[in-house]
Amino acid sequence: MTKKQIELMALKEKLKSDPFVPNEIRNKLVSILDNRVSSMLEAYHTVIGEYQEEIASGKHWDKFDDNHGWIHNKVVDEMSKNGAGITDLESAAHEVRLEVQKYYNRFNPLKKLISH
Repeated sequence: MTKKQIELMALKEKLKSDPFVPNEIRNKLVSILDNRVSSMLEAYHTVIGEYQEEIASGKHWDKFDDNHGWIHNKVVDEMSKNGAGITDLESAAHEVRLEVQKYYNRFNPLKKLISH
């Protein structure tokens, strides 16, 4: 497991029991983090497995550090296929922001005055 995966899992566990995060928002965040962590794990497993097979067949004689860039790109591509790419995360962040906005609008005293 990578350092980033461990950090995301720790964040998810904190969010699950944070009494200051409303349930609707918490559930959405936990779902996004679950998807991100599982997608990342699956992507690393797939890409590193392919890399190992290619090394065994005589490819990639460079050092791992030299191959890191394209391995990273392959991981990002795999995550995008699983709905956890950069644009997917940007959309999810937007959805969370809208959820926060809806939550706070429920407490807007001006909204109650205007609707009467």
